[in-house]
Amino acid sequence: MSARSILATLFATLPLFAAVSCGSEPAPVQGAPQSTPESQAVASAAAPEVDAAVRESFDRYLTTLRDTDGEAAARLVTSTTIRHYGELATLAATGGPGEIGRRSLIDRLNIALVRHHLATEQIEAMDGPALFAVAVERGLIDKEQVETLTLGEITVSGDRAVAAAENQGGKGTALSFARERGTWRLDLMPLIETSNRIMTELAARHGVSEDELVFRLASTATGTTVDESVFAKP
Repeated sequence: MSARSILATLFATLPLFAAVSCGSEPAPVQGAPQSTPESQAVASAAAPEVDAAVRESFDRYLTTLRDTDGEAAARLVTSTTIRHYGELATLAATGGPGEIGRRSLIDRLNIALVRHHLATEQIEAMDGPALFAVAVERGLIDKEQVETLTLGEITVSGDRAVAAAENQGGKGTALSFARERGTWRLDLMPLIETSNRIMTELAARHGVSEDELVFRLASTATGTTVDESVFAKP
């Protein structure tokens, strides 16, 4: 897997392509509803109106990427996704080696890149929606890769849905959605977790530390040398 392939995971939109480009088996359905004592409902094929609503939500998300409309894109992902970006914005603005070092590999990579692309005073003014919007508007999210996805069967349990998806090469993964305030929204958290797992395995396979991988990837992405100083407290 090349550095360029891993960098396709930036800002959480394409972690599934990290999994696909590694030639791994389709990622397990993550983010799918779990049985609880209160609800033992089993996921089932989506009713026609739900199926249509989920597909429409994904199509609208693709449109915002094509139009580089970051604010609109941020409204089409789940609150947990936006909350995650808010945490990254806070850490990028104020965090030091201790706080940042406790985050996942992909979070550390994204924080390093945020600090490279944006001045501290810009980051300080950002919350989750703002950081997500900037990622879209600056082309840090690869819309061309997302556009190759085709949604297959959609299953639903309560306010959670999972769509089987394939790219043009026939590689598969799963996309998670959640219904919030009456609207189906794309949940990127399972993809972030899958991406982080694959990148962590990559570091172990090549015998490098996670931070070393982060610095190498950030250096490749930015064309400059990135080292531990990127995590210094502002």
